[in-house]
Amino acid sequence: MHLNDVNTFDLTNFVDSDGIDTRITCQKLTFRKNSTQPSTRWGHAAAVHADKVYILGGRNEVDLNDLFVFDPKQRSWYEVEIA
Repeated sequence: MHLNDVNTFDLTNFVDSDGIDTRITCQKLTFRKNSTQPSTRWGHAAAVHADKVYILGGRNEVDLNDLFVFDPKQRSWYEVEIA
C-alpha cells in the first residue's frame, strides 16, 4: 500500500514543567483536490532541512524520479525540477 497522507504532531506539551508526559495532538492535513502534491508512493527518501520536508523518488506502479518539498508553515507542496 502506498499513501500520500500528511500528519502534523504538536509536541509543545509532550513533557510539562514537572516532567510529566501529557497528550500529543495529531492533525491530518487536507489539500485542495488539484493542488501540487506528490503522488502516492513507498520506498522514497525523506529528509528535513531548514524547516522544510523533502521527499525524493520512491515507487508506486512505476519508479519515481521526482523531488517534492513541503513547507509546513505555508502548508503547501511544490515540486523541484531535477535536471
